[in-house]
Amino acid sequence: RLENMDNEYLRERAADIRDTGRRIIRDLMGVAETDLTHLGTPCIIVAHDLTPSDTATMAPEHVLGFITDVGGRTSHSAIMARTLEIPAIVGT
Repeated sequence: RLENMDNEYLRERAADIRDTGRRIIRDLMGVAETDLTHLGTPCIIVAHDLTPSDTATMAPEHVLGFITDVGGRTSHSAIMARTLEIPAIVGT
């Protein structure tokens, strides 16, 4: 229902809810998750999408920027990029 709303902010919250659900399922199944905390060299991340948990765990000192296919100015990844002062292009 959130994805079909006219409000961009609420549409982006649907991704947050999906991410939380996927993290719970991975934890219950014992499946390892993507971990961006161990990036050892400066890099630019290119991805279809970055989940809220992806952006929360990335090592900002090693991320020069990121580009995603999906997202908008109110997406969690865009908000985190602004907070961490990481250049980002979302919604390509």
